Amino acid sequence: SVKGIEDAGITHDYLDEKVLSAYKPIKIPGLSWGLIVNIPFNQVSASRGLFFLYVGLSALFVLLITFLISTGFTRNLINRLVALNTNIQNLARGEIQKELSSVSNDLLGQTMQSLNNLNHRIDEASTFAKQVGQGDFSYEFQPISKDDQLGVSLSEMRDSLKKAKEEEQLRAVEDKKRSWSTQGIAKFSDLLRQNHDNIEELSYSIISNLIEYLEANQGGIFLFGDAEETKDTMELTGAFAYDRRKYTSRQIKSGEGLVGSCAKEQKTVYLKE
Repeated sequence: SVKGIEDAGITHDYLDEKVLSAYKPIKIPGLSWGLIVNIPFNQVSASRGLFFLYVGLSALFVLLITFLISTGFTRNLINRLVALNTNIQNLARGEIQKELSSVSNDLLGQTMQSLNNLNHRIDEASTFAKQVGQGDFSYEFQPISKDDQLGVSLSEMRDSLKKAKEEEQLRAVEDKKRSWSTQGIAKFSDLLRQNHDNIEELSYSIISNLIEYLEANQGGIFLFGDAEETKDTMELTGAFAYDRRKYTSRQIKSGEGLVGSCAKEQKTVYLKE
């Protein structure tokens, strides 16, 4: 009797066969009924075996898919790691590398992008150093930040080399001026010792060499007369123009024209126009 009982379990039916039985009372006013469901145990065992077969096959399929996915992921990961390692080794030998392909945003992808940035920065630094080595101090190379030691050091190196070159150029100009003056003084000191007994030849010798030394095109020497009546009058004693000696006779009063004004004031007159 199952009156008032709700349960399930393995039992035997009226034929004394093993069954899986579930029973539950039915509440109907005035009646004391119950519902009993029996399933032969051999059918339950067969279904259970089929169920385990389905479960086993499903698990095997899931394991196969998981293996294929993990194998592909592992192969991709290994390939990326090999490319990353190769790039780092080549970069350590000083070789500029091609940009690594990185489309993922994971940690490895970020690492590869950082390596790309480093490679690009070293390429920029190499180009900058080459340009500076060729004397192009106008080539720009900006440090990324104040903590960019490479960028700051390269910029300071360029500025130092630029300053050194400018100072060298200034020294070269000053040395050239000193040499020009020294050689000129020696040259004209020697000329003054020659033809000292002939004022016209001496004047021509001085003015012709002076025009050549100054890279000018013409010039002349005027001298005041010794006599009382000619002490305020200058006479052209030597003239040279356009690589030829000029035989010109000319007299200028003191204070007359540019030559006379220059002689009277005893100052150099320099005309730009």
